[in-house]
Amino acid sequence: MGRWNFFLSYAAEDRQWAEWLAWQLESAHYRVLIRAWDFVPGSNWSLHIQQGVVGAERTIVVLSSAYLRSLDDTPEWQAAFAADPSGAGRRLLPVRVEDCELPGLLKQLTPIDLFDQPVDAARATLITLVRQAIDGRAKPTVEPAFPAPASTRQTEPAFPAFRPTERAPAPARTDDRPAAAATSAATTARRSGKVHRADGPRRPAPLSSACAVGAAGAAGAAGAAQLRLATMLAARPATGGHESPPASTGPAPHGPGGSWAALPTDRLIRLARTVEPAVRAALDPLPADAPAVIGYRPAVRPSLAACQLALLADLESVAVTLFPDWLPGAEVIESAGGAGVAAVRALAGRAAATIEVFGPYLADLAERALRATPTGMRPFTPEVRAAGVARVIAAGFGRDRLALLVNAAVPAAHSRDQRTVHDTLAWFAYTGHVGVWLTGLPDGPAADRIRTLPCPASRHPDAAQAATSIPATPAATGVPAPAGGDAYLDRVALPGVVGRPHPASRAEKRLEGALRARAWAHGRAWNQPYRSGPLTGLHYLDLMWPAERVVIEVDGPEHRGVAHYASDRRRDAELVLEGFTVLRFTNDQVLDDVDAVTSQIERCVETRRKIPKEA
Repeated sequence: MGRWNFFLSYAAEDRQWAEWLAWQLESAHYRVLIRAWDFVPGSNWSLHIQQGVVGAERTIVVLSSAYLRSLDDTPEWQAAFAADPSGAGRRLLPVRVEDCELPGLLKQLTPIDLFDQPVDAARATLITLVRQAIDGRAKPTVEPAFPAPASTRQTEPAFPAFRPTERAPAPARTDDRPAAAATSAATTARRSGKVHRADGPRRPAPLSSACAVGAAGAAGAAGAAQLRLATMLAARPATGGHESPPASTGPAPHGPGGSWAALPTDRLIRLARTVEPAVRAALDPLPADAPAVIGYRPAVRPSLAACQLALLADLESVAVTLFPDWLPGAEVIESAGGAGVAAVRALAGRAAATIEVFGPYLADLAERALRATPTGMRPFTPEVRAAGVARVIAAGFGRDRLALLVNAAVPAAHSRDQRTVHDTLAWFAYTGHVGVWLTGLPDGPAADRIRTLPCPASRHPDAAQAATSIPATPAATGVPAPAGGDAYLDRVALPGVVGRPHPASRAEKRLEGALRARAWAHGRAWNQPYRSGPLTGLHYLDLMWPAERVVIEVDGPEHRGVAHYASDRRRDAELVLEGFTVLRFTNDQVLDDVDAVTSQIERCVETRRKIPKEA
């Protein structure tokens, strides 16, 4: 794998086209070497050209009449052609920005045509055909229509319509050519006619409407290229500065099962010698060296495309739940009224470059979270959504990486459904640069093709103890539904983060919002670990004032159960013996009358503050 995915070769007259191409490719998370951005003053021009030719996986030539006039002065394309004269590796990708005739050796290559297209169609065509060139296939995401027997065709067949839940494969039409040629090279677009809330920056993200993903047809096109499963499951080099773990599957130096930081967050793996409840217990709250890890039970759908859309919908709901933790400054915006929507969209535009998310997607997600509506986003491509939602969820937990913890031991209705789920998870890991950690995967063909690594929780004492006390859920997945009552959370388990309200608790987040505006509430700390003695268990307290020795517990409906009730009373007794005052409130109390709850907390905290002075 080269240092860059693409090196752009272009004439000086086409610099604007080259920069636009580079921006679109980097927005799709490719690494691009371009003279306009990377050859800064003091750079060795000849050395950079050599690095681009040798260190890039592919060379893109921006073809125009100006480029063709300077063919003899642009040897970069010749080096790429010489490295792959047959075109089997698609090392040289011609992108025509003008209607010009390809001369000589370039005529043998199938170009990508972007001229005479509106901006949204050109963007979709570029990303779709580049991915097809990388994959070597142009397989559609929608099943082709069954061909009717010739004898039954009395009249010309109607154009096959897509079902309402499916999206057209691509806006760009492909030239008529044998199927073998279409699968061995990138498909060429024809010229178009001359006529789109629940409870370190690198480059500025594009904010103009011209950079937004436009019409539904053009936007859905970029999802047409289906990544090959073998590529997804293979070891993939880390990007964005995240190092892949060493090739050895033995324990890391940090302990019997290694460290959380050693587990990969860019591929599908299997965790050995552990069970899913033990891993969840060890990760709640998140350790300092762990990525953001959420438990997930994939929904079973009849096709890969439907599974992908269901996964993205669930994770975008998680991102909405985490709002405004991933958007600094949005915590003071209370509603969508007035200038609220414009304010969060402006904040999202500035934050997009920091968390490396496509700006229009982040703005739409922020608006959806503020409005508390389940829908309303534009139809971005699955690849844009996968990469964006992964970065947003990680940022919501204060981390730069994301992993899904999936209990693979849960049997699907059919083995075909199990394969579809695994293929969906592999696609998400590959596309979103996300770790997918499977537990309980039985031995067999599915396990043989997935790399197995030791788990840090395999000998974690607290995790082992907690795993025996976690009740089974109705879905039998081991993933409990966090507080909040949202339907999608039946498939998701969100861990806590020390120092912050639980991300899945609307009541805790509502209480924090009320306390933030009160001067007396200083000194509070959320989700704090506490152990009264070396022989007692480790507790995590919802909210506490350590100096005043006041503990606040916000209880969801699960605390009404016998086991939770007994555990809560034992813990309260330990805390009282340690000199703490414990106040308990239910979720409903906080959500229905947060002012009354904060008033009671204020009386308790202020009383404890006066005790030392009176004594």
